Amino acid sequence: MMRWMVRNQKGFTLMELLIAVAILAVLAAIGIPVYTKLRGSAKHAEAYANLDGIRTAEEAYKMANGTYLTCPPSPRLPSTLATAGNQAVTWQALDSDGNATTSEGFALLGFEPNSEVRFVYEVEADLDNDGNDDTNNYFAGALGDTDADGNQILIVASASRGPHVVDSNDTIPTGFMGGEAEATDTQD
Repeated sequence: MMRWMVRNQKGFTLMELLIAVAILAVLAAIGIPVYTKLRGSAKHAEAYANLDGIRTAEEAYKMANGTYLTCPPSPRLPSTLATAGNQAVTWQALDSDGNATTSEGFALLGFEPNSEVRFVYEVEADLDNDGNDDTNNYFAGALGDTDADGNQILIVASASRGPHVVDSNDTIPTGFMGGEAEATDTQD
């Protein structure tokens, strides 16, 4: 005698699978842009922290010397902006000729980040281009491409205003950041 066994079929129907896939697609559509924005914000945090450090070093330098110090762009980033946003480089203070230094610019200021950087930093203290560093103000900036889309973002700070993305209230000194400081990427 054969017994017919009723099997309890287990599994998902096609409709249940389609609903699950649709839910995952909606969650991914929401999550991926949020994740991308958070990654950009994390990279911006480097610039904000380093500009705060530069600001502290400039104030200490002024207290000791009576003037702010101009620091040439440092460090040297890879030549292609598209790859610069994804690559961090070891910090190296440079002199006005672009050579490594231990006695000028950021080295003299006493500023050195504690990790690799994705931005180029510069301080302009001679805001009136008279050959003498101004005693009243300076303009510090961090220029970089954090999302590797070829658009740079400029984050600036001064004696009167902390780090922020450049806006219409900022007057950028002529030649600042090698004349590339006009382009900003606010999508990061």
